[in-house]
Amino acid sequence: MRVLVLTLKVDEPQFDNCKASVVSQRGVMLEHRVFEGLSGYESAVALYESCYQARKEFDYFIKLDADMVFDHESVVLNLIRLHESHNLTRITIPVLDHISQTFIRGLHVIKAGCIDSSYHISPKLRDNWISGLEGRMIWTRNEKYRVNHAPHFSDFQSFTYGFNRGQKTRLEGVRSPSYESLYDLFKCKNMHAIRGFMSGLCLEVDSFDHASIQKHFAIENDTPKNGFLRTYYQISGSFFASVFMVLKILNSKIRAKIGR
Repeated sequence: MRVLVLTLKVDEPQFDNCKASVVSQRGVMLEHRVFEGLSGYESAVALYESCYQARKEFDYFIKLDADMVFDHESVVLNLIRLHESHNLTRITIPVLDHISQTFIRGLHVIKAGCIDSSYHISPKLRDNWISGLEGRMIWTRNEKYRVNHAPHFSDFQSFTYGFNRGQKTRLEGVRSPSYESLYDLFKCKNMHAIRGFMSGLCLEVDSFDHASIQKHFAIENDTPKNGFLRTYYQISGSFFASVFMVLKILNSKIRAKIGR
């Protein structure tokens, strides 16, 4: 089984561990390609083009972020076996996120031969071509497939995590899975991530590349010194998290009534 692992790298502190976890994999023929020195959009385009060009050389593609780490040496082999048990182009599994202390979407495993040249990469929703592939999310927490996201994360990584999810919520609305993450961030009291989420939600930006997020992080990092901004984040963040909780409870009650 030939597997190509693709990684987009900026300056993630977990990257050395990411690389080492790829090298440690057993039971498959594996190649690791890393894209760096590019903007976020350029990296996404390069990743897609690499998949298309290599679709006949490999059986499967795995998109592994530079801050993700395979938990043990059999993860890739187990993922391929899981994929083979489903007649789909793509499966996505949750990863254990250390920032929100919960499982999130996710790691993509894609059947290589199904990639064609018809996909369009959006500057803001860069992974939409992947989610558009025939496939499904498999919500498993089995340690056989365990991938860790952002172990030993930095404050900037927390902010970036929140910012990206705030931007996706702005683009997709409150039904976006990204909106749910705000509730998890409040549960684990990660204020850097909460500030990032509110910044991403409230700001209209052309592209949430690394450099632009760094600029907003530098501004928001002074928030504890500003009482007004601190109060704004706490109140607005609490409001959105509370709305999500209420909607979640109402949804559960409606489902229960329908079930009866």
